[in-house]
Amino acid sequence: LGERAAGRKVLLGLRPEHLKPSPESEAEIRLEVMAVETLGADTLAHGRIAGGNGVAGELVARLSGGMHVAAGEVLPLSIEADMAHLFDPATGKRI
Repeated sequence: LGERAAGRKVLLGLRPEHLKPSPESEAEIRLEVMAVETLGADTLAHGRIAGGNGVAGELVARLSGGMHVAAGEVLPLSIEADMAHLFDPATGKRI
C-alpha cells in the first residue's frame, strides 16, 4: 500500500471480510461501533473510524458469529493489506 500511496491523498476501499479483530497494540484501525447485525455465522459491525489522524470514514467489519461486540465499543482492527484497494479521490479510478 505504501508505495502506491506515497505522498498522495487516496480513498481506501476495504471489503468487510478483510478487516480482522486484533490486539489494541497491533490495530491499524479502530472502529467506533454504531450498530451490530447478528446474522448467525457472521456478525456485522457498522461504525466509523475512531481516533482521527486525518483518517475519516465509515466501515463495516464482518466478524465471526461467535464474536460479541456492542454499539458504543471501540473495536481494534487490522487490515489485510494485500486485499485493500486504493482510489484517486479526484477521478475515482483505482491506483
